Amino acid sequence: MDLKSFQIKAAWCTSPHQTGVGIWQAGQGPAADEHNAIYLMTGNYGDSVPPHAGDFPQSLVKLEYSMAADGSAKLVPSRGSHHSRDFRRNPTGDDDFQDYDLGSAGPVPLPGMGLVVGAGKDGVVYVLDQDNAKFGQGSDYSKLKQPPIFFTYFPGFGIDASNVANLDHLFDGKTHHLHASPAFWNSPAARPHAVLLGRERVPAGVDDRRFGQDQFVAKSAEIASAGMGGKGGMPGGFLAITSNGATPNTGIVWATAPVSRDANKFVVEGILRAYDASNLDVHPNADGTPRLRLLWDSTHIPGNTFDFSKFCPPVAVDGRVLVPTYSGRVDVYSLVAPPDGLLPTNANLAPGDDED
Repeated sequence: MDLKSFQIKAAWCTSPHQTGVGIWQAGQGPAADEHNAIYLMTGNYGDSVPPHAGDFPQSLVKLEYSMAADGSAKLVPSRGSHHSRDFRRNPTGDDDFQDYDLGSAGPVPLPGMGLVVGAGKDGVVYVLDQDNAKFGQGSDYSKLKQPPIFFTYFPGFGIDASNVANLDHLFDGKTHHLHASPAFWNSPAARPHAVLLGRERVPAGVDDRRFGQDQFVAKSAEIASAGMGGKGGMPGGFLAITSNGATPNTGIVWATAPVSRDANKFVVEGILRAYDASNLDVHPNADGTPRLRLLWDSTHIPGNTFDFSKFCPPVAVDGRVLVPTYSGRVDVYSLVAPPDGLLPTNANLAPGDDED
């Protein structure tokens, strides 16, 4: 779209030969890197068939804009990496695994690192090199910066996420979808962080600048749609990260999530939580994994409740956090730092209690 004339200059079709292959990304938009390339992830075909040449189902796609001498323009997919092919998956059993969109969330290029990361309904994160020759094509996992890994949950050691058969299971009896794009923060005191929020907890990963290796760091103790039976609640939570510039120990991960019940089928109560992006909790989780340090949540404001708005992340701007709701309003939160400069916390207070 030309912003001066508001005319469409170029368009691109994900699947000229078949139905489906939508770019839905649970409401998250396409992303761009510093070189103006566009990244997006697609859903599956309407039917479970092998991909046709020129179609991009279940793909993390890099698009580049080019203009000819006559002024005409086009969007060209430089590469398409098909990470999850439904036609190879089990349509029966615990779930219909032929309906596990890679594009249930959006990808994020990591600034200054030459990498792009993305994950979908399988909760498996893929790390790719932005360079066209290394970006990947088809299911060539050798093009990945590292082997794919389970990220929104941990199914146990020795389970290879690049083996499609290993994805056709409901580990712990739950689905572990990702419906929010990863959030990224270049911490001044540590290595850059990529954070995801799946159907249950907020897991944090860290990316090594030298090798582009993503690894698990910690996860939250809090659960979205807590207490849900069966396959769990929907849709999980949505993230934003803020910091006071490059000032150490000021990074905060903001996460909205449904408190309980299934927000995909019902209007349910939501919550805004704030986690320390720099320092982990001194106490591990019950399963022994490192725990994200909870700083605050919105229930500590007396009488504060709101209806959760699915697929809508919090927005941070000018020292405030804006939270869209299904309550007919946008809630605005602001942070007042204490004189000693330490991050405030009331995470140990009961809901409705006042801070000292």
